Amino acid sequence: MKNPVNKLYDTILPDPQTLWDRGDANMEEVEIDQGRYMNVPFFDIEIEDVKRLKPGRIIDHLERDIGEFHGFRVRTSDGIDRAARVYKLDDLHRSPSDMYLHADTAWTTPITGHNDYAISRLASQTGLDAVIVGAEHGTNKYPYPLELLRVGHTALRSTGISLAKSAQSSQLITTHLRDEYQGELGLSNNMLMTGESRGSMLAPAHYPYAKYYGNTILYSDTTAPCVPEKMFSEKADSLRLAAWLGYEAVGGLMLGMEIMGQQAFKRRLGTVALNPNFVVSNLIGVGPALFSGEFGKFADWVPRDAAMFYSTFKNDLFAKPDVLRRLYKDHENVYIRTHKSGTHATLANDKVIDAKSMRFNAFQALYGAKGSAISPQELRAIYDMRVGHSRLELAA
Repeated sequence: MKNPVNKLYDTILPDPQTLWDRGDANMEEVEIDQGRYMNVPFFDIEIEDVKRLKPGRIIDHLERDIGEFHGFRVRTSDGIDRAARVYKLDDLHRSPSDMYLHADTAWTTPITGHNDYAISRLASQTGLDAVIVGAEHGTNKYPYPLELLRVGHTALRSTGISLAKSAQSSQLITTHLRDEYQGELGLSNNMLMTGESRGSMLAPAHYPYAKYYGNTILYSDTTAPCVPEKMFSEKADSLRLAAWLGYEAVGGLMLGMEIMGQQAFKRRLGTVALNPNFVVSNLIGVGPALFSGEFGKFADWVPRDAAMFYSTFKNDLFAKPDVLRRLYKDHENVYIRTHKSGTHATLANDKVIDAKSMRFNAFQALYGAKGSAISPQELRAIYDMRVGHSRLELAA
C-alpha cells in the first residue's frame, strides 16, 4: 500500500497510463516498423464544429507580405476547443516541394505571439506552407467576463488531457483542414514536424496517429524538449528545479534584452494568454501531462529509420539529453544536439529558428533529389550544419 506522500505525488503527477485511462483510451496494437508492434492509446474523438475566422496577411520577420493565414476555432467531440491556423504562402514565396511545416504550441502559449512569429519566420525562410495547432481550451468563446463562467467546466474536462491525446487531436484537426479545404489551402499529406517545448515533446507521439489519418512525417526538427522521465523521479530533481529556475530567470532576461527594441519584440507581445480557461487547462491538464514522463514513452512509437533532430541547451536542466540518447539508441537517424550554453528560453533566439530553417532547406533539397532513399550519412551531414555563433556561443 502506498504511503500518503507517494499517493499525493501520483495524484498530482499521474503516470502516462493513468492519463490515458482518464481520457478513455483504447489501447491498440500498432505496427511501428516491420514486425515491431507497440500498444498505442487511441481516443474516441471526432470533429464536432469548425468556425472559420477572418483571414489575415502573413508579415514575415523582414516585414514582407508573403501570404495569407487562415484561422479556425475547432471543437472536438470531447467538448474541447482549440485554435488552429494554416499559413498559405503566395506563389512568389512558395517552394515547389510537396510538403508543409506542422507545429504544436509551447506550454501556456497561444498560437499568437512567439508561436506566430516563429512559424512565420520558418515559412518565409523555407518557402513552405505551415499549420499550427494550439493547446486545449485555447479559444475565446465569449467576451472576457463571460469566459470566467465556464472555468469550472473547463477544469473538469482538463483532467482527461494527455500528450498522446493532444497529438491525436492535432492530427485529426490537421487532416480535417486538409480534406475540407483541399481546393483552397492545398495541404498535402507530407509533414515536416517542428515545434518548441511542448510542441517538441508532442512531435514523436504524432507518428502512429499520422499513419492512422493518412499523413506521412518526412522529417522532424524540434527544439527544447524536456522531462523525458517523470518529474521528481530522482532525488536530485528538487535541486535541479531550483537551479533551473535560476538559469531561466537569467536566460529569459538576456533574451528579453536581446530582442527589446526589435520589431520581433512587438510580434511576440501576444505570447501570454489571458483566457482564464486556457490558463486553467494548462495548469490542471497540460502541465501534469508534460511532467508525467509521457514524452519519454513516445520514443518507442517512432519508426527506427525516422529522421529526427532535437535541439537542447546545456542549462535547460530538465531536457536530460543523455536520457533522450538512451531512449533513442536504436534509432540511427535520430540526433540530439546539446548546445554549449543556453537555457529553455533560448528556444526563442532567432539563430535557433534560422538554423532550423537551414536544416529544413537542406532536407527539402535532398528529398527532392532522392525521395525517401536518403542515407544516414546524408542526414548526418544535415545535422552537422551550423550557423554563426551568437554571444551565447550558440552552435545551432
